[in-house]
Amino acid sequence: MSLLHNMSRATKGLAKACLWIAALLIGLTVIVVLVQVTARYGFNASQAALDELQWHFVGAATLFAIVGCIDEDSHVRIDIV
Repeated sequence: MSLLHNMSRATKGLAKACLWIAALLIGLTVIVVLVQVTARYGFNASQAALDELQWHFVGAATLFAIVGCIDEDSHVRIDIV
């Protein structure tokens, strides 16, 4: 196999791994939000750290998902006139 073919396979594998990481982070975000809602409305105790963690998970998931979308050519293109 040529070097270019090997590099292409490696980048496809990396993009697929990034999509899996993004999915994992979204799942963790759901769990953190459920804990926040339960703590706030069930026990009248709010955790600011969980709120920050939630936004860090969403930001990281977005960045990892962008890699997969660009690799699959499913991202949205915007043309500026």
